[in-house]
Amino acid sequence: MKILLVDDQRAIVESIQKGINWEKVGIDETYIACSAAEAKLILVNFPVDIMLCDIEMPGEDGLSLLQWAKEQQIDVCCIFLTAHAEFAYAKKAIQLGGFDYVLQPAKYAEIEKVVKKACEHVKKEKNVQWMQKTQTELRQNRDIFLSGNHQIFYAYYQLLHRTVFVTGNVPVTKIQV
Repeated sequence: MKILLVDDQRAIVESIQKGINWEKVGIDETYIACSAAEAKLILVNFPVDIMLCDIEMPGEDGLSLLQWAKEQQIDVCCIFLTAHAEFAYAKKAIQLGGFDYVLQPAKYAEIEKVVKKACEHVKKEKNVQWMQKTQTELRQNRDIFLSGNHQIFYAYYQLLHRTVFVTGNVPVTKIQV
C-alpha cells in the first residue's frame, strides 16, 4: 500500500513520515506533499491508495483536493487531519466520501490505528473489485467454459482459489456463468 501525506507544514508531514511504523500498518511507500498542487502531481503520476490530508491549507484545502481526485476518477481512501473540530468540515468530509477524520494534535498510535483500518478497507475494496471483474470475465467466456475446455476452467479455478481462499478477505459467493 502507498500513502500520500499532505499538509502545508513540512515539519508535520516529515514528523508523521518518520514517527509512524508504516510497515506495521501495511504501508510500503510514503509520499509527501506540502500543498494541494503538489499532492495533485503525485496523485496523477503515482499510484496512491490512501491520502492522509490536512483540511485547512492555504490556497486549496484538503476537501477540495479530495473533490478534485473524485472528479479525476482517482480512487483514493482519504483520512482528514485537522486542528479544528468544526462540524461543517466533518460533514463535508463525509459527503465527499472521506474515510475518517483525526483531530490534531494526534498521537502516532492513533494515526497508526486509523491508517491500519484504512489499509484493511482498501484491501477489501480491491478484492471486491477483483471479484466483480473476474465474474464479468467468467460471464464473457461462458461459451469457452461450456465447450469442455477444462484447462481454462481449471486455470480460473486456481486463480480464484489462491486469491479468495488464501487471503480470506472476500466472502465466498456463488458466481453465475
